[in-house]
Amino acid sequence: MSREFVVFIMMNNHLHDIATAMVMASGVILWLINKQLRVSEISPISSFSSARLFMLDISQVISKIVFFSLIWISISAIPRILSFTRIEWPPAVSNNHISGLIAKHVLTYIVTVTGAILWISINRRLKNGRTFHQTFGTQTPGHHAPEPGP
Repeated sequence: MSREFVVFIMMNNHLHDIATAMVMASGVILWLINKQLRVSEISPISSFSSARLFMLDISQVISKIVFFSLIWISISAIPRILSFTRIEWPPAVSNNHISGLIAKHVLTYIVTVTGAILWISINRRLKNGRTFHQTFGTQTPGHHAPEPGP
């Protein structure tokens, strides 16, 4: 196995892991911004419609990040899978890190799926015009979330 091939696979694997983190980070960022906007829903200064438009704009940008990340995860998984037994597995076996390697891949899967679910659910609810409170079933004391328009 050539040195260049090993470097290529190592870089590919690293970028694959970064793309996985981007999916989760994008979902969490969208969730945090959505959560923060509950203040906008009760504030007399800003209207819900402007907050919703802001969230839709942010959602479009984050959608591009998530889409690119998922494409990259899918494409970069091919060389990662094909070289797994030659690049990642031998060091894990020789250093007795098999359980750590398994845990890493399980965690990576959970992070990717969780980020995608967060992104999909918040994005879908934003497009349907639901507020934070209607989305997550929470209420600010003394405040009732506005009903969505017709």
